[in-house]
Amino acid sequence: MVRNPDRTSNNAYGYFKLREQGEYAPLEIKGVMYQMPGPASKHGFSINTNRFDRKSGDCKTTEPTWDPYNQPYGQMNTWPSQAGDLDPVVDNGFGTAYYYEKAW
Repeated sequence: MVRNPDRTSNNAYGYFKLREQGEYAPLEIKGVMYQMPGPASKHGFSINTNRFDRKSGDCKTTEPTWDPYNQPYGQMNTWPSQAGDLDPVVDNGFGTAYYYEKAW
């Protein structure tokens, strides 16, 4: 990812890559976010069912959390919990958050 200097924003931006290397392998989640509101802030993170609606600009359009097994809200890698529940993204105190987790 390369930041476009012509498109400045005060909003957080970044990317996440999701990779699974087999049917029974964990889902590897790697990513980075920049311009996080800080200092050292913590932000919820989940895989949701619907696409982001750019017209509304509201993340609520992506809800609900991906939950193919009809489980209650919980924490990553615990049972019971929704499959899309992930650990939060945590700012390093300088506006950047690096993320690497494995979700079973």
